[in-house]
Order: sequence, then structure tokens, then C-alpha cells
Amino acid sequence: MKPFRAISVQMEWRPEYYSSEESFAGKLNSVMDKIEPLLSKELPNLVSLPEDLGTPLILATCQVDPGEYRTFASAASGVVRRNIIQVLTIRLLKGAGNVRALYLLKSHDMALIYLRTLKRFASRLGTYVVGGSILLPDFDNYRELNPMGNAVYNISFVFSPEGNIIGRQKKVHLIDLEGQKGLDAEPSHLSDISVIDLGFVKMGLAICYDAFFMEVVEKLVAQGAEVLVQPSANPAFWTRQQEEEWATGTLKMVRQFTQLKYGINPMMVGKMFDLPFEGRSSIIGKADSGPNDRGYLRRAKSKDQEEILVADLFPSQ
Repeated sequence: MKPFRAISVQMEWRPEYYSSEESFAGKLNSVMDKIEPLLSKELPNLVSLPEDLGTPLILATCQVDPGEYRTFASAASGVVRRNIIQVLTIRLLKGAGNVRALYLLKSHDMALIYLRTLKRFASRLGTYVVGGSILLPDFDNYRELNPMGNAVYNISFVFSPEGNIIGRQKKVHLIDLEGQKGLDAEPSHLSDISVIDLGFVKMGLAICYDAFFMEVVEKLVAQGAEVLVQPSANPAFWTRQQEEEWATGTLKMVRQFTQLKYGINPMMVGKMFDLPFEGRSSIIGKADSGPNDRGYLRRAKSKDQEEILVADLFPSQ
């Protein structure tokens, strides 16, 4: 590991940011405007964005006015109804449920918007970017974006300063909202977990819930991970109990594994229709670091407002 600057983005989302490619790009441009003055000119920079950053792009690809719907459930059923003939065809061909069939139907367009926007994000800033995550199938390649198979996954992509995809990771452990009764995503296999070498640091990428599982982190550490990045979106109010539970994720893992020097946990906040998302993003060091020796080098002040955290990370700390 070499010194680098970590930037953890606690980003606010709303349905209107996903009404079109232009609105999505506009939101990310506003985030870039905040990040740009914070970038180091001497050190490599790593910007980490929250989980599910691209998943609501299903609204843009279905040309939905988010103001039509008041709840997450009504929005999901509404966009399925708009595409019911194609959805039923994919259900028959792929053996998928309605929501999964819709994501398979729109996967090319979703990937195109997400990847095009995130590539511009990374190349404009000239920095490495963990692009949160998005619900997508596998593709035969990332030029033509032809979907493969009948599964969709929660996938995080990593971009180089030139805007190229240099790594990706699928989520292994899903929460109920992502499972069969929700978005109908497919869990990945532990065997697919691998470290992403950025040159200046070996990064272990564990999407949200995955960072709470010893089997995931042990595999990343066994492959040489030095920093654990946990893009997150917590669909719940941030209570004292939530605070205590969250401390058993990246904070605990960085304390437990000597090889892990730091953790980076960007969180999504705001409301997606009627679903609240709250949390406090952080940049984490060892237990004896940070204010009051708690291990938090930087921590968001708010549980529901947009914030950007910055810390320079060094091998010896």
C-alpha cells in the first residue's frame, strides 16, 4: 500500500434524479463539483460512491415520471404494467418473475446510461472511482452490452482515471428488499469474490451486507486486501440499534484483521418514494485512531444529508 486520498460520498437520492439520463448526469455533475476542489494533486485519489447508485435507472429507461407514484411498490408494479407484453415474453423465455424480467428487458439501456455517466465522472475528475452499484445481468462484453443468462445481480464497478472499467464485484449476501419478494436479484457465489489491485492499494470490495460476513472478508484478506470498501444503502431509519449493528461491519473487520489498514463506507441517504435511507458514512482506521480512539478517522455528521468525507491514508497508520 502507498499513500492515497480517500473520498467517501454520502449521497442523497430522490426519484426525480432518475427520470432521465440527463437528470442522473446532472445529479452526478453536482456531486463532482463538490469533490473536485477536494482532490489531491500529490496523491492518487479514490472516490467511493454508495450502493444502488444505478438501480433506479429503471425509471429512466421506462420513461417514468416519478411524480406519478407515491410508494416504491406502486412504482414497481406501474413500470411492469407499462411493459407487460415484453415482460411476459421474458418471463416465459427466462423463467423469471416480473421485476427480474423488467430488469433483464431494460438492462442494455440501464447499463449504457450508468456506464457512460460513470466513465465521464471518473475521467473528468481524473481519479479512481468505486461506482456504487447497479442491478444488472452478466454481459457477453461491455461494448455491445448483450445480456447473458436469466439472473440479475447487485454489481459494483470500479473505474480508472481514464474512465475504463478495471474491476467489478457482485454481492453475495442479499437483504430481503433485493431477494425474491423484492427486486428478485440473484446472490453471487463466494468463489467470485476477488481483490482489485489499483496499483497503490489492494482493495477489497464488499457491497453493504457482505462486509458483515466473516467468510467474505476472510477471502478478501487472504487475497491481499489492504483496504475494505463497503458501498451501502440502508433502507431504514438510523436508530441507536442501527448504530450498534453497523459497528459489526467494516469497523469490526478493520479492527480484527491486521492486514486491513482502513475501511471506506459511503452510504446513500434520502427517500426513494416512501422508503427512507439513512446512515452515517465513514472512513475507518485501527481501533486506536481517530477522535476518542474509536477508529473513525472521518464520520458524517448527519444521518440523512449529503456530505463528502476526505482523509489521506498512509501505510504506517
